[in-house]
Amino acid sequence: MRPGPWGNPFREGVDGPRGMVCYKFEAWLVTGESFGNLWATGERRQWMLAHIGELAGRDLLCCCRPKKCHCETLERLADEVFSLSSEQISE
Repeated sequence: MRPGPWGNPFREGVDGPRGMVCYKFEAWLVTGESFGNLWATGERRQWMLAHIGELAGRDLLCCCRPKKCHCETLERLADEVFSLSSEQISE
């Protein structure tokens, strides 16, 4: 498993090229499809989804950057969750 709670369980080379592992990471978070990866557990996914709003507005760093990285997905989803939460609060 990748270090840290936000690490991508899909590894470049083992699970496909960089673009594919980024795609698999996003698909896993959104749909729960693990693509047979033992590290992409439902429990880990649930934790990420429960805490993703904490990343809103932050610039995430990863050893992959500036290449395509799963952090792009985390940043986008965190901002979407924050935006939705803000809209609900203002109603």
